[in-house]
Amino acid sequence: DLTFGSATGLLYPFEGALDEVVLHDTVLSAGEIFDRAVSDTQICTEAQDVTAPVISIDGPTDGSVLFVTTVTIEGSIADESAIVDVTLNGWPVDEEAFGYAEWSLTMPVLYGTNTFTVEATDIAGNVSTQSITVTYEDPICEPDAVLVWTFESDEGDDIFDSGSLLIDAVGTGLDWVATPHGNGLLFDGTKSAQTGSDSALTLSTMTVSFWLNMEDTGAGTQVILHNEGAVLADYGVAVSGTFVVLNLELASGASELVTVSGAVDGTWHHVTFTFDGDEMVGYVDGIASGFNALGTTTTIANVGDQLTLGAYGGVSSFFEGTLSQLRLFDFALTAVEVASRAGEGAVCDFRGSNFALDAVATASSEYGADYSAANAIDGDYTETLGSVWRPNAGSTGWLELDLGKPIFVSDLRWLNINNSAIGPDAATTDYSVELSTTGAFAGEQWLIASGTGELETTPAWHDIHLAVAIEVQYLRFHVDSYTGDGAGLTELQVFGFL
Repeated sequence: DLTFGSATGLLYPFEGALDEVVLHDTVLSAGEIFDRAVSDTQICTEAQDVTAPVISIDGPTDGSVLFVTTVTIEGSIADESAIVDVTLNGWPVDEEAFGYAEWSLTMPVLYGTNTFTVEATDIAGNVSTQSITVTYEDPICEPDAVLVWTFESDEGDDIFDSGSLLIDAVGTGLDWVATPHGNGLLFDGTKSAQTGSDSALTLSTMTVSFWLNMEDTGAGTQVILHNEGAVLADYGVAVSGTFVVLNLELASGASELVTVSGAVDGTWHHVTFTFDGDEMVGYVDGIASGFNALGTTTTIANVGDQLTLGAYGGVSSFFEGTLSQLRLFDFALTAVEVASRAGEGAVCDFRGSNFALDAVATASSEYGADYSAANAIDGDYTETLGSVWRPNAGSTGWLELDLGKPIFVSDLRWLNINNSAIGPDAATTDYSVELSTTGAFAGEQWLIASGTGELETTPAWHDIHLAVAIEVQYLRFHVDSYTGDGAGLTELQVFGFL
């Protein structure tokens, strides 16, 4: 008897595939063995496998719209011969079942349309491909919000809404500035911005939240936000001394307010106000600290449909401070929801992690120990001595990051130097950014961005978005020219996925 797959049908079971099994009662010559090894026909019928593998992509569905930054492509392959190679966009897939009867691979998803192509090759050399496309759309930041102003621009006078209703605002001479949560708006006591009319801004109940950095200037009332009506009516937020105040004009005819303290001290604080029809609550850094129980159920007066930011009507009670990540809801968030948002930082941050924080930084030169390359990836966006990188005086050069392992790089953010706080004015002007898999930067690198910076009165983050993620381990930021006293970088962030 001859048994296939095990010894006596029970012991030492074989796991694999067999084809063209021939048993001879003679010894084949080396030439005969070679001929059989390279033959592309069946030994008995001399039939040739000319049929390409059949690829099935089971998920995701072709044409899908995704709101996540990675996707697992999975499927199956069938063929009359053995499958020897399967790739997805050039990457070997994971063989989930023998012979690629099941396979999968997780891939990053980039902005816009993504094409994923599976290629399978059988032992006879037949090749087939199958492709799907999926589209990545940025998830709506706070889909239940009336508006979400992240202030992520770095120039211009338009404030864009990252929420679903796209309620934008327009100002004049707005100053964008770097914050721990991306960019923010710096108000100097003369600036404001205003939306158009929109019925969605006519609220009955509400939540308003934002990051605030301001000092007590001793000025009178400073309006952060209000809609149409009298000062702070129908709803509005202002600063009075060291207090932040929410004022409501109610349908009952009453005027009610709630105040919080501890947020006007020259450092960043998360401030939130809620009104559910019965009670007004104020929070600082996620902790409830101001309460006004109305004793009756009512609504906001509901006559305003336009917002002004930074002043009353754009003409008085100007605000002097910095705002970031402002959100408006037409319902009251719970205490848990408020605390969660206070702890999350940016509402709509870049995808993935900032891998620069764990990178190793080197540079073409360093202007002394206080201006080392490592300063540019220390997580400190403030321009102080020991927190910026500068090349030697009068020099251009480059800053290089070794990310430690290959990363799918999708986004970068960089912050120029201004240097007025620690020396004469200085800034990088012409710059370029390159990525490399080897770190040689000898022709194998990709140029992903170039441009011209300038001396900024209030330095802001500058974003670089890659249309297609590139898997690399090394990055160089080239400083090709400068203005003033020299070149440099305050901070460099690199976002992506493993």
